[in-house]
Amino acid sequence: MMTTTENHISVGTNPDTLKPYSIMLVDDAAIDRSLLRRFLQSEKFDILHESENGDDLLYYLSHSSHKPDLVCVDLHMPGKNGVDVIKEINHSYPHLKILVISASEDKGLIQSLLHLKIHGFLKKPFNRNAIIDKLGQVLGRAGMINATDATAKTIRLSDLVIPPLPMVAIKVMSFDTDNPAGGSEELEKIISPDQAITTDIMKIANSAYYGRSGKIHTLRDAITLLGMKTVKNLVMLKSNKQFTKTLGGEIYQKQLHELPVLTALIAFDLTNPLGLKRIREEVFLAGLLQKIGITILALNFPTRYSELLELANTGVRDLLHVEKENFQIDHIEAGVKVFKLWNMPASLQQSIAHQNFQPNAMDMMTDVVKLTRLANILASRMLGFVIPEYDLKIEPVIYEAYRFPQELKESFGEDYYDMIKDHPFFEMMA
Repeated sequence: MMTTTENHISVGTNPDTLKPYSIMLVDDAAIDRSLLRRFLQSEKFDILHESENGDDLLYYLSHSSHKPDLVCVDLHMPGKNGVDVIKEINHSYPHLKILVISASEDKGLIQSLLHLKIHGFLKKPFNRNAIIDKLGQVLGRAGMINATDATAKTIRLSDLVIPPLPMVAIKVMSFDTDNPAGGSEELEKIISPDQAITTDIMKIANSAYYGRSGKIHTLRDAITLLGMKTVKNLVMLKSNKQFTKTLGGEIYQKQLHELPVLTALIAFDLTNPLGLKRIREEVFLAGLLQKIGITILALNFPTRYSELLELANTGVRDLLHVEKENFQIDHIEAGVKVFKLWNMPASLQQSIAHQNFQPNAMDMMTDVVKLTRLANILASRMLGFVIPEYDLKIEPVIYEAYRFPQELKESFGEDYYDMIKDHPFFEMMA
């Protein structure tokens, strides 16, 4: 947390020494360097050196007795590109902080940063607030950015605020849909007091997708039409939306609303051609809630976490790594804690705990875990997310394990997304 003194110190001043942070800039675009210089000088940073190419920067670093606190690096430059420059800085000057500022759309180049040590990424064009906020994060001046996120670096699992599962969801999760006793009537009694969920279930039952427009008039008829297991999943879908309704912005819309639904629908649709129809409801729910840890971290750190999601989606760093760097925990650990607290079924707890399993563990994973992992990869690709290297490695291994025919692989592409995005479940999360 900021001290009173720090409130009056510019972000370019080290609050411990009261001396300016020193920076070196390397960018072949003179206009961008000039703009960056003005922003930095206005915040009292000390510009040690400017270069238009990486070779000049590395030469200056090797001959200067005064090493900077931070280096701002562009990716596309004459001579050595930014990736090569960062590799040399990592090797020779491991304590230097690195901020990448680039307009590059070359995903291959950006992807190559994944295994390098950088401390931040900012996409051009940038404005003064963006660069100052980003530098505040990189230099550990979180208090300059967002007071509510300032303690994120010291977070422990026990510190996370986890919303309770709504009472209707608790009751529905414990309802035995395989036991015909009571059936639709008993499930109706559980759900009907919640008007919002009842309305959504009725809308879906009467949607064009089910071909029953206006013909379903009671909740019990809707449960009969949709099936008790599907209704159970719809209750969890609605509960998931309730958790995230306060989180706005495109990245949260895609990550917290669209991705879980798409993952669940793909997982459901994978079961039939693979002869696993018996687990389709279970795998739908696993797909829907697999990334619940992301939701929890977003709820606890809304501003900071949206920036981490954006960073991960550039391909510069994968999400699990940036979570660990910023919070000392990741969304898998958070998800495991949530599912234990909510007393979710053991199979669903497994789907959370093992969602990032390695290829050598394939034989030990359940079908639910494997299909959910694959569905999330396919859904992420459809939504334009960068796929981490560990997912790219596991994808063909899962295909091989199930002996996927080529036509089945090809069926889960852009055409599938164009068809499925009108599914009423997406409207329910809108």
